[in-house]
Amino acid sequence: MSALFFALFLVVGNPDGAALITLTIDNVPKNHDRWVFAVVHEFGHALWLEHLPYVPNEGGEEARDILSSMRDSAWANNGEPIHWHEGIEGYRIARNGQSGFNKSSVEGNAEGSWMTALMFPITIPYREAFIARHQYLSIQEKLDALGPGSTGN
Repeated sequence: MSALFFALFLVVGNPDGAALITLTIDNVPKNHDRWVFAVVHEFGHALWLEHLPYVPNEGGEEARDILSSMRDSAWANNGEPIHWHEGIEGYRIARNGQSGFNKSSVEGNAEGSWMTALMFPITIPYREAFIARHQYLSIQEKLDALGPGSTGN
């Protein structure tokens, strides 16, 4: 049986006040990539981002079940992409800093067959996702509005 641990983060600087993020994470190695995605995804919420496609946090269980089924069917179908989000253009730098991976809804995902938005409402391996350009620009605009040295409060 896998031990569970909690990841807890307090994010300050959000103009709506501090955001508290809590996650329950297991230590099953095959789930590691999904937990990395989940942590970064939750930081996205702390930075004002909503799900893509939009699914409300409360009352969105049916939509999440449908998306989970689509995700799980795709893995059983040799990983054929069932979700390809338009508007993603980026580059993820490898841990060693010597190389990286193109992330493009036009040119493809150098790390997998999916190109899913970071704010996809169910967990997926982080290599299959990247932030959508319009959401990146939204964060940048909101941080710029805070001004230098602002705490958001």
